[in-house]
Amino acid sequence: MIDGEAAIRQAIRKAIMTARFRYPIYGYEHLYGAEIEDLIGQDLPIELLNAEIPRLISEALLVDDRITDVYNFTITREGDGLYVSFFVDTADGTLREEVTV
Repeated sequence: MIDGEAAIRQAIRKAIMTARFRYPIYGYEHLYGAEIEDLIGQDLPIELLNAEIPRLISEALLVDDRITDVYNFTITREGDGLYVSFFVDTADGTLREEVTV
């Protein structure tokens, strides 16, 4: 069992890596997950990714009542990988997160 910062970090990663609307357990009314999967495998310009990735991640995370803001995104493309870092404000403080999509 985890709580506090570890629980929020786990929730962040799970929300980003879960495809929105794919799994019936979450239902369409809950808006759980992210739509980042729609971008994977497409050869999109970095300018478009710089606009879409922050929007998609913010939408996924701001559903969680513990998260109040998501900001300061840095997106780096290395080969086939896309590395994203950002800050998350919570009731307990600010976290810096990094994910690979």
